[in-house]
Amino acid sequence: MEIVTQDKTETKPPQTSHKKFLILQSILRILCFASTLIAIWVMATSKQTKVIYGFAITAKYSYSSALKYFIVAKAIASVLSVVSLVIVLLSITHPEKYFVLFLMDFISTLLTATGFTAASTIGFLGMNGDDHIGWMPICNHFDVFCKRSQNSVIFSGLATILFLILTVWSKRI
Repeated sequence: MEIVTQDKTETKPPQTSHKKFLILQSILRILCFASTLIAIWVMATSKQTKVIYGFAITAKYSYSSALKYFIVAKAIASVLSVVSLVIVLLSITHPEKYFVLFLMDFISTLLTATGFTAASTIGFLGMNGDDHIGWMPICNHFDVFCKRSQNSVIFSGLATILFLILTVWSKRI
């Protein structure tokens, strides 16, 4: 008869996996911050004035409540990404902090997604107009404004995807 004994020593994950986790989390959070900041800057500086039928008409983000929301939502998500980066760097070994990270990432995902949607809707209206309510497209007149706004929305979409990845990752930890 053979007696089998099991060694009940706990094995800790290798230090390299912890370092990889820390590095990847930090990189993603820095990319989130950068993409939201770029989206804010490009949208906030998009302004164009044209003379149409003898009238000087200006297009800028502050004329649309949806684009104002876009800026505010991105600003909040940007701040949350910096705060979460600090939490990751200072207290990554404390599992109770993971739920806080999940909440921050989830809120940032929601904010970036809704801001992205709001700006995309206004962009669609700017490009195509809406015949049912009599809105004419403006992008054929304000091409610089529309192109900058479009670039801002692209960075916003990138931020939304990155925050979604962080949210799923934070939940799985």
